Amino acid sequence: MEPAVRTDYWANKLQRIANQSACAAAIIDHMRMFGRGATEAPALIDPRKVVTNALDLMQEQLRSAGIKIVIELPKGCPCILGHII
Repeated sequence: MEPAVRTDYWANKLQRIANQSACAAAIIDHMRMFGRGATEAPALIDPRKVVTNALDLMQEQLRSAGIKIVIELPKGCPCILGHII
């Protein structure tokens, strides 16, 4: 293996580790919300944001499984009452 190839290989591996660490941190933050009672009052939230947040959490697992998600969200969407982090 040439030095440039090894450098690219390790740079890609480190980037993947960084991405997975960020994903794990996001999952832990979301799980903390379920582990404690909500202290804030429910607020109006955009359900499109809820969907995109959920898919962001699953992005790496879906990509690893070869699953491609196509999102088609309506431009106008009524808000719902809930909690979002």
